[in-house]
Amino acid sequence: MPDDVARAIKICAAEAGQSMQGYLLGLIVREASKPSLAEMAARAERYASDQVTHDDVLAAVRPVEGWSWWIC
Repeated sequence: MPDDVARAIKICAAEAGQSMQGYLLGLIVREASKPSLAEMAARAERYASDQVTHDDVLAAVRPVEGWSWWIC
């Protein structure tokens, strides 16, 4: 590990009140717990709906009566 990287990790660990090993373990666990891009895409595909109509979109973005899109 390059010295500058080791120093940065040591500082971050100290600021977190952890040993370097504990800090690195936390980083690894957090990273391993994140879904991959493929998993995120698959999840989004499951939640996506092709039943949304053009009128549904317009109703969702149509401004509230009396509200102006242009704020001066």
